[in-house]
Amino acid sequence: MLPYFAPPGATGTSGQPQNGNSCTIKKIQEESPRYGWFDRLRRRSEKEKIALLQEGLRELPGHPTLLLELGDQYAALGKFKDARASYTQAWEAAPQQASVVAAAMHSLLHAGGGDIVKRLLPTAREMPGLLALFWVDVGRSALHCQLGQEWTDLFWAEALALAAQGRHSDTVAYALVQICEAANSEQAPDMAARYEAQLRAEHPHSGGVEFMEAYHAAQDRRDVSRALRLLRQAQRTARQANEHGIAELAGQIAEVLQSPARSLFDLLAPTGGRRGRRLLEELLDEIDEEDFA
Repeated sequence: MLPYFAPPGATGTSGQPQNGNSCTIKKIQEESPRYGWFDRLRRRSEKEKIALLQEGLRELPGHPTLLLELGDQYAALGKFKDARASYTQAWEAAPQQASVVAAAMHSLLHAGGGDIVKRLLPTAREMPGLLALFWVDVGRSALHCQLGQEWTDLFWAEALALAAQGRHSDTVAYALVQICEAANSEQAPDMAARYEAQLRAEHPHSGGVEFMEAYHAAQDRRDVSRALRLLRQAQRTARQANEHGIAELAGQIAEVLQSPARSLFDLLAPTGGRRGRRLLEELLDEIDEEDFA
């Protein structure tokens, strides 16, 4: 189950066409049985890749993954108009498939399609069961690629607006904690401080304040003992406030902190690199799945 969605049954179909008897797919699988189509693509020039993808789309019209890849190939050749058209088609082909929508949205911004993103944004809001984490991660990606702070703020505003609806156990405080983590992990301290100030002002009794204090104890002062105490306090406060997401996150990280193999620095500090980011994402995914299963 995607961590972006609430319980099974709330989401729609993927919108991804299926054709198990496609002769093109069979031909590609025979040539490269382990990796299939995209391994074959990697061994060809951009023009050859485009021809192959167009062949695939004749067999599987409107296949969103092929359309996204086609857009990438057009973008690699500087054909941004064609790239925008392919990304838009992918989005419209699978408007309820979060991974496709997120990829199309991000790629459109790279290809100068901000106006298209704004036009199609309402369709993303309509995905059934969507969680605030979807918008947090879309904003994180925009921040990572330096696509403009205004886009990151827009996507994070969507996260907060969705969380404010109180659906599927989403809360604004938990969304703000996720946003602070995203900003810190992308080394954007000014943005992190702004959203942390909002968390402190608007949700002082959510457990989120203690959670962020634990982050600073680990990142700024390297004080593991203090971080542990604050995480336990965050758990207690969050439970009292029915902030289950924050309580679970604080508990998970406290457990990992006490493991000799992994430290809180790996999980929370930007200096933890890919390994630390991956561990934290796994924890967030587990929490989302447990909360909304």
